[in-house]
Amino acid sequence: MTITDQSEIWEAIYTYYRKLFGVQPETKVTLGEGAWAEHGKLDSHDNASLLKPITEEELKETIFGMKEDTAPGFDGFTVTFYKRFWHTIKGDLLEMMNDFFLGQLDIARLNYGVITLVSKVTDAKDVKQFRPICLLNMSFKISPNC
Repeated sequence: MTITDQSEIWEAIYTYYRKLFGVQPETKVTLGEGAWAEHGKLDSHDNASLLKPITEEELKETIFGMKEDTAPGFDGFTVTFYKRFWHTIKGDLLEMMNDFFLGQLDIARLNYGVITLVSKVTDAKDVKQFRPICLLNMSFKISPNC
């Protein structure tokens, strides 16, 4: 079936991406007890290093090392906002990051994006004439170099 109506093309693309990135059914995949051989495990020193809390310095280095001229996230915040208001938000941001790494952060309210289609030409009639753009919350773009 060929569709040429712009709104129908948009709906077909939207449905495709919603299915691709939408909420997936929960799976019950587990590893058996012998899944990791002794030689594949981290030693206690490396493990402790990975489990230590993120420091303010690490988070600041990450934020201030991010490219600024990108689109704002779905939350409306840009990297520039995080840099400009660092002294105001650093405590809450650091707490959120550490709660995430400790498995104590309910990310359901943060872990989503909005996909929209931008037409590359006026009255687009072909899927190649649309560019899908996904807006994510800015806090999901931060990845401290721990």
